Parts: sequence; structure tokens; C-alpha cells
Amino acid sequence: MERGLLVAVMLATGCGAATPSVEDFQRSDKEYELAGALYAESNVASALQHLGTSLEYDQNNTKAHILLGHIHLQRRDFEKAENHLQKAIELLQKRPELASERAEAGNLLGVVYMLDRKYALAEKVFKETASDMLNPTPWLAWGNLGSMYLEQKRYAEAKDALVTAVNVQPRFCLGYRWLGQLFIAQEQLEDADIAFTRSVEPPETDELCSGAPNQLAWRLRGETRAQLGNRDDAISDLERCIEL
Repeated sequence: MERGLLVAVMLATGCGAATPSVEDFQRSDKEYELAGALYAESNVASALQHLGTSLEYDQNNTKAHILLGHIHLQRRDFEKAENHLQKAIELLQKRPELASERAEAGNLLGVVYMLDRKYALAEKVFKETASDMLNPTPWLAWGNLGSMYLEQKRYAEAKDALVTAVNVQPRFCLGYRWLGQLFIAQEQLEDADIAFTRSVEPPETDELCSGAPNQLAWRLRGETRAQLGNRDDAISDLERCIEL
């Protein structure tokens, strides 16, 4: 069979790489949205199934790749998480209007490397994500970088990264919590108390900071205040922690 005829047969039978149609893009997005809803309900198996279908319709659906990366990260399947997140970042490099997606993928990829103890790669990704001028939430990458340095006991670098994070976003309660943990590690209890207070009592009402998602900060502030001899305040914080 001549080459030209072979190519024609391949295209006619669907053996060539076809560009997704408008309908395919729409179906891919719907499958992604359904997967997201299922994942929010902790139905991971069904979410994975629909994400697979989403990529069958559009293999370049970046949101599907990012959610797959997140799910595999939670399952500690670092290799699969890395593959999907790298694919998403590659696709998003030339999409400045999707900078927030690229930042999300970068943060997740950095966490994958950090948990997989590939610290040099994690550091590189966090720094690149934090320094991206189009990143609308750079404090998240600075915070992740600082938390990694804290884990490695690189305290000076951790402080620089975490202070940068909370300066960029004063309502970044997780950043203040990490900063408080850094001060505890350095036995600077008064500074830790201040940092934990900024974590649980941000400038503006924020349920993420004052509620259950930030429960650990309440406990840490209570323990810190107990060490400082502030018994009543310590009891109040620990009771709040239990309530949450």
C-alpha cells in the first residue's frame, strides 16, 4: 500500500490524532465538573472514572489533570501525581489568562516533591511559582516553601519565606501558624504567641482562620500561653480547640 493511501485509510478509520470538536471540549468540561462534585462527596473511585472520561474527550483538559494530580497526591501515588501536574503546567505555559491554574498546579507539584523528599525539586518549583509575576496568590508558594524549610530546620530561610508570605497576604492564617511553629522551634514563645494570634484572629472575619480548619493553631496558642504562664488564656484556647 502506498504511503499516501495508508495515511488516508488511517484518517478515515480514526487512527490519526484527531482534534477535539467543540462538543468534545464541552463534554470534557462536564465530566470534569461531575468528577469534582463526586470528589467533594469523597467518592474518589467515581471521580477518577469521570476524570478519565474527561481526558478521553480532551486529553489537554488542564483542570482534569490538576484534579487528578491532587487526588493522586492524597493517595500518595507521587509518580502519577507528578505526571499529571507536569502535563498541566506544560499546557499552561502559554496561557497567561490561566495563571491561577498554573500556580495551583505548581504548588501541588511542589508539595508532591516535598512529600516524596525530593527537596531540591520542591524548592525550585515553589520559588518559580512564587516569583511568577502573573501568579495571583504568590503567598501560597512562599508559605509552602517556608514550611518545607521549617521541616528541614533551615530556620533563617523559613523565616524569610514565611514573613514574605504574610506580608504579601496579611490574612494568610496558615502562614502565621507556620511562623508560630518556627518561633516555638527557636524557643521564642512571645513571638510565637503573637504569630498564633494573627493566625486565629485575622484583621477581618475569616471562617477559615477562626474555625475548624485552623484548629491546630488554637491548640498551639493554648500550649504556648501555658508555657508563658498565662493559665486562663491557655485554658480558653484549648477549650476553643476542643469545641472545633
